[in-house]
Amino acid sequence: MRRRGDRVSAFSLVEVTLALGIAAVCLISIFGLLPVGVNSNKASIEQTKAVNLLTAVVADLRSTSKTASVSPGFGISVKSSTILYLGEDGFAVPKGDARYRVQSTLAPSAGGRSASTGNILISWPAQQDDLTKAAGAVETFIALDRN
Repeated sequence: MRRRGDRVSAFSLVEVTLALGIAAVCLISIFGLLPVGVNSNKASIEQTKAVNLLTAVVADLRSTSKTASVSPGFGISVKSSTILYLGEDGFAVPKGDARYRVQSTLAPSAGGRSASTGNILISWPAQQDDLTKAAGAVETFIALDRN
């Protein structure tokens, strides 16, 4: 509060009330967006973990020798479909304890110099077999030189 001659300059009660009202509306809108941001962050973390697991599975399949029928790290069959359940840390666990469900569908090469092809699908939560009801999924195509 400053005095100028006979006048006192200060905020009126109406101005203070309006400022508090504007601040309250801004804070309420920010607090309303917090749950959306937290859910988006959780989904992003799940996708990142799933993509990292997908990369590890693909690397494991690519490192499988041409004479082996099962990958060395995850034990995925390179000649048929395999369903594997993984925990948070990426190790194989029983279905009840799993966080991720890995489904690999690999077709052997038709002969000659063609590559074995297939796809790898990782979905979560692992207990959900119906992909339309899964919280999320990542999928990739893979070609393996098995000749």
